[in-house]
Amino acid sequence: LVHSTDLTWQDCNLMADVQGMVLLEYSHSPDPIVLGQPYKITRRFRSLLDRPINNLTERFWGTNRTAAEVWGPTFERGPFSRCGREQYQTACPLEPHSEFVFSESHPTTHVA
Repeated sequence: LVHSTDLTWQDCNLMADVQGMVLLEYSHSPDPIVLGQPYKITRRFRSLLDRPINNLTERFWGTNRTAAEVWGPTFERGPFSRCGREQYQTACPLEPHSEFVFSESHPTTHVA
């Protein structure tokens, strides 16, 4: 089982010239995520910019703790666009100061 308190969101705004958005809400179901079962992740954001967001790119990487203070990579995806028509994307441009949601269904998790 993966408990929500074990998950971490990293805001990589230091990689940009300015912080362009803020995470308002994160959830996943089931909670906790059950290894070997499909799950859904939902994240809600707000744009902090005074101009539209025309392109939004995400890079994801996951780690797990195998022992105290020992973290190892699990998998990595991206970079990929969050703008588009796929179920994990949203229509762009995103209006200034708007709120937007990404809600994606994930297939059955693998058991390591």
